[in-house]
Amino acid sequence: MKICFFEDQKRAQLYPFTLTRPVDQIRIGISTLKEKWLLALKPESAFRITHPLIANAYHDLDSYFPSEKESVVFINSRALPSENLIHIIKNLKPEHSVSHPDGTLIATYSAKPERQEIDLEQEEMLISRPWDIVEYNGEQIRYDFNALDLQDNRNIMEQPENQILIRGEFPVYIHPTAKIEPSVTILADEGPVYIGPHATVMAGSILRSGLAVCEHAQIRTQSQIHLNTTIGPWCKVGGEVKNVVFFGYSNKSHAGYLGNSVVGEWVNLGADTNGSNMKNNYSNVRLQTGPGVEPIDSGLMYSGQMIGDHTKTAINTMMNTGSVLGPFSNIAVGGFPPKFIPSFSWLTPHGLEKYALKKAIPTMSTVMGRRNMKLTDEMIDLYKAIHEDETALLK
Repeated sequence: MKICFFEDQKRAQLYPFTLTRPVDQIRIGISTLKEKWLLALKPESAFRITHPLIANAYHDLDSYFPSEKESVVFINSRALPSENLIHIIKNLKPEHSVSHPDGTLIATYSAKPERQEIDLEQEEMLISRPWDIVEYNGEQIRYDFNALDLQDNRNIMEQPENQILIRGEFPVYIHPTAKIEPSVTILADEGPVYIGPHATVMAGSILRSGLAVCEHAQIRTQSQIHLNTTIGPWCKVGGEVKNVVFFGYSNKSHAGYLGNSVVGEWVNLGADTNGSNMKNNYSNVRLQTGPGVEPIDSGLMYSGQMIGDHTKTAINTMMNTGSVLGPFSNIAVGGFPPKFIPSFSWLTPHGLEKYALKKAIPTMSTVMGRRNMKLTDEMIDLYKAIHEDETALLK
C-alpha cells in the first residue's frame, strides 16, 4: 500500500497551527497524526499534499505527483484513526472511498471524482477546529497506548527506596531510560500514563491521568499535571497544567496555570504566565481562528489559549479565556492582552508593532540551535511568506 495525506478546505480552520506545519504533523495523544497512520497501515511509501511552501519546509515525506501507473490510498490529514476506520481503509478497493457522516471525504483509493461510496456504520473523529486537539486528547492517549502495545511496568519504579507513589487501575508505562525523582505521585485513575524515553519527572511532582510525557521532556519540581495532558518532545513544563497539548520543543518552566490549551513548537512562556480557561459568567467561549475572521462559539465552557510556534510571553503575563496567539508573536504588556494576536507581532505598553523579520530570524535560529536543530532556508522562505501575508498560507 502507498498512502498520501491530503488536506481539505478546513485546514484554514486549524489556525494558528497550520500556518507553519502540515496538518498531519499535529500532535494529539502521544503521536502526531502522521505517526498514527504510518503505524496503523505500515505503507510501502507515504506522501503528502499541502501548501507548496510548507511542503518545501518539511522533508519527512515526499510531495505527491500523480501517476496513472501507481495505486495510492488518499487519507484526509484531519482524520483520527480508529480500529473500525483502519479496517475499512486496509480493505478499500480501487475507485472506492469512505466519507464521514457530515459528508467529509476521509479516504479514497483513487483521485478520480467518480467513485463508489462506503457508508460508515459509526461516526469517526475529524479535527476541525484547534480546540478539537484538546477535546480528543484523552481518547487519543488511550488509542496510542494500545496502538504502541505499551504494557504496565510500574513495578520498575515502585520500590521503597525510590519513594514514588503510583496508584490507579489504568496502566502506567515508564521507559527504562526515563528518570523519576523521589516523592513523585502518579495517579492513573482516569486513564493511562506514558513516560517516554529520556523523560524526566522532578521531585515532588503530582501527575494525573491520562498523560503523555514524550521523549526528552522534563516536568519541573513540584509541578501539578492534571487530566488529559500531552507534553511533547523536549518540552520543559512546570507549575499547574490541565488538559493541555504541547507539540514539542516548548517551555513553560515556571509557576503559573495553563488549562484546555494547545501550545505549538518553540514557544516560551515566561515565569508566572497564567491563562484563563473559563469565563466568569460560565458562558461558552468564543475564539477567533484567523486574521479578519469573526470569533465563533466553541460550544465549550472551558477553552484556554491556542499558541502558535515561536511565540513568547513575558513574566506575569495574563491571557484571556479563548486567546489565539499567532506564530512569532511576543507578549510584553501588563494586564490582559487582546484575545487575538496576529503573527509576527510585538505587543508592548506602546501598542502592537510588526516584528521585523531581520530580528526574528536570528532569534529563531538561536532557539532551535539550542536543541541541535537547524533553521533551514526552506523554513525561512515559509516564514517570510507568513510575515508578508499570513492569510495567503491558509488558502
